[in-house]
Amino acid sequence: VMSTSTISSILSQIYYLLSGFRAPDFNSVFEHYPNEPRKFMISQRKPVTNYVRKVDEENNIYSLDGDSGIFKIKHSILMDLGKVIERSITLSPDVFRKVLIKGQSTGEDIKIEDDHHRFMKLNNDICLRSQIDCYSIDPETNLPFVFEIKSRSVCPIRYDIENYADYLDYTIQGRKGLHSSFEREYYDLIRGSFLKWSFQLKIGRMDGAFVAFHNTREMFGFEYVKSKEIERRIFGSEIYACLLYTSDAADDLLCVDLGGRRIINKKT
Repeated sequence: VMSTSTISSILSQIYYLLSGFRAPDFNSVFEHYPNEPRKFMISQRKPVTNYVRKVDEENNIYSLDGDSGIFKIKHSILMDLGKVIERSITLSPDVFRKVLIKGQSTGEDIKIEDDHHRFMKLNNDICLRSQIDCYSIDPETNLPFVFEIKSRSVCPIRYDIENYADYLDYTIQGRKGLHSSFEREYYDLIRGSFLKWSFQLKIGRMDGAFVAFHNTREMFGFEYVKSKEIERRIFGSEIYACLLYTSDAADDLLCVDLGGRRIINKKT
């Protein structure tokens, strides 16, 4: 049993090994800044450790947990704020104010729904858990779909979280540019987040990620990034991304199931 956040770190390391640290696709991003790195961040390429723990002696069930390391993070503001931003987006303004804003509670007994999850079972041996943040209705197909909410602090805060208060004056001021821009944040998403997100979204069978940009004090904007776009940036195309999994393949392509692994053939 494991969560997507845990398994995504392991899968990322396997991907680096199999691909030879193949760089993502930065096409149309930072074209005017050719000296900026065109590869995954060092923080993402560093080794990771995990623990296997036996959680059920009778049924012989194990869990795979991430290792936080020996150094404790001084501030948990990004994690705490992420939960608040998620609630602010998914709750009505009235309910959010009454339940979560200090000093504005009315004493009403308002129940907030617990977290929702999707589960994926692999070979009847492995269970993966993915938290589902939101769902909506596709206006074109009139069918429901689910997606992830990601809170994203601006780059200087991510680079130096211990001193995040020193960067509260950093703001996103435009669409393009080397700094203080949405282009800068998207560039960092490609280098530092898209690989893990691709695994998390695929396991949860989610349509994409709704990203909220902030500096812990102010919100600057939102961007919806579809899973197809993330997979294109990381793997080259949705088809190549499907080859990494046993459960999905492009519906409009010829394929054969070979022991759970789908082999995709080109159409003639």
